[in-house]
Amino acid sequence: MRTFPIIIIVATLSAMVILGGCAKHRIEKEFEFDQEITQVVANVDSGGLHLTSGPASPTAQSKVDLELTYRGSDEPKYRVTVVESTLYIDLECDRLFSCGGQFDVVVPAKASADLETGSGGIEVRNMRGAMQLKTGSGGIDVQNVENGVDARTGSGGIDVSRVTGEVKAITGSGGIQLNQVGGNIDLDTGSGSIKGHHLGGLEVHAETGSGSIDVDFDIAPQMANLSTGSGSIGIAVPSGTYHVDAETHSGAVDIEGITNDAAADHIIVARTGSGSISITGF
Repeated sequence: MRTFPIIIIVATLSAMVILGGCAKHRIEKEFEFDQEITQVVANVDSGGLHLTSGPASPTAQSKVDLELTYRGSDEPKYRVTVVESTLYIDLECDRLFSCGGQFDVVVPAKASADLETGSGGIEVRNMRGAMQLKTGSGGIDVQNVENGVDARTGSGGIDVSRVTGEVKAITGSGGIQLNQVGGNIDLDTGSGSIKGHHLGGLEVHAETGSGSIDVDFDIAPQMANLSTGSGSIGIAVPSGTYHVDAETHSGAVDIEGITNDAAADHIIVARTGSGSISITGF
């Protein structure tokens, strides 16, 4: 494999502040690359990741802006480099809360990405490649992606809008919001509401342990399977004939504007342990 040289065009800025006897340092760097990049792989112990499409500048296809803070005398280990056509970003913190970084990444829109941070938010804008996004704690925000999105966080909200491919979003605790998603959808949160507007997927699965579900569809879904342990469910679909299977242990079920037929090709399943269910055709 061939490793490309890194062009650092901004000198390192290091500042030291004494806080309670502990030295806090800051490093700022900018890396530019002029070769083709088709994939971004990031593994960051603590810090945020922001990915968007380029070109980065008139002379470079891609760049990474890094802002790093750390305490103590030992500078954390970090890497920003390109091997073949893959951009690698790594940050390793020796001790918990000893360092944190912010990585602002600009690459060609066609690049795919596999981004992971132990603690910190992830933002993606204006990309065409598939996105694999994971954070132990922090929010995930994705806008304008043409391929699929797989977003997972242990604790934090997930917002996805204007995506043409499939979307999978999982959070242990936090709300999930979708807007203008054209592919199939799989959503799961341990605790939090789920909202989806202008959905176009033929198959949609949404489940929350506790929280409301509110979704509307631009086209009739082949299968919409929605479930909450506690909370109301609201579904709006194009008028037509559906097989509706709706159940609540405490609350009302209201169906308007559609025909309920067990032989229908389009299926809606709605389950809540406590809360009302409303299914409306428009």
